[in-house]
Parts: sequence; structure tokens; C-alpha cells
Amino acid sequence: MIWSPERALHYRFPDQQSGSEQSQRYLWQAEYPVFHARDMRFALAEYQPQFGISAPLGYIVEDWLQQQGWLSPYKFTLDDGLKMVADGKLDGYSVERLIGNYHLQQLGLADKVTVSDDNILVKNWYIVFNPDFYAENTQLVEQFWFNLIAAREKLEANYPHMQSR
Repeated sequence: MIWSPERALHYRFPDQQSGSEQSQRYLWQAEYPVFHARDMRFALAEYQPQFGISAPLGYIVEDWLQQQGWLSPYKFTLDDGLKMVADGKLDGYSVERLIGNYHLQQLGLADKVTVSDDNILVKNWYIVFNPDFYAENTQLVEQFWFNLIAAREKLEANYPHMQSR
């Protein structure tokens, strides 16, 4: 889960007292590019909405798109959104890069849809806990978060192409 002030009220993030958003005890650094039609060049700095960009309902990237005035007025699931992009009925869809690429391959749309080099957002994903569970299992959760750093770094070392950018 991406940290936000609202989410911090309901969930226990690592390093909540010292600043969760800067915590090194994160699961993964997620990139949110724009999946767009191959025949349409996309540059974040030059984007002018025609149909808008969609994103999964309730995601932080959806809020960001809304603030920019770029959010599509229509809500689409990831698969439906990628199909709409392929059909030229949506300017783009923003979702985490690895997840989006996977769905693109599964849908067989890689010949029609591509991914931008630009990222709308780059945010850390955290594993969070219910505050009551954390209070009852503080030492266990803290050890888990501590071990998470080493596990992520080992994965990144074994798979350099997956390393946080």
C-alpha cells in the first residue's frame, strides 16, 4: 500500500512516528507510467487530454490524475482500460509498470499499446498492518519489516532489471 495521511489513520505503516513515506522498510518502489496507443507519442510534459487517462478506482494515481485535470470521467478496470486504449477511446491508463506489462501480454495487446518512459508517480509500496495486530505483535512485525529490507535487496541483486530506479 502507498502511504497517505488518510491511510496512516487506519493502518500501521513502518516508521510511522519518524515518517513512513521516507522509510527504507518498503516492499517495492512502484512506477506508474501511462500505457498508451503505440501510434500516439506520449510525453508527460506535453500531454493535452482528449479522452483522459484512467486508473484503478481508489488508487493514489487516480487522485493525482484528478488533481491534474487529466482523469477520464469514465472508470475502467485495468483490462477494460487497456482495451479502450487499444481501441483509441482512452488516451491512456496508468497502473504499476510490471502489473500493466503483464496484463498487456495476457490480453495480447502489446502490438497496439505501449508504455511511456515518463512516470506519473514513483512511490514506495509498504506492507501495513491493522493497528490492533501491530500493538499485540509489535516485536514480530518490527522484525518482519527489518527482514524485508534484506529480502528486497537480495531480490534486486539477483534481478537487476527489477531494481528500483
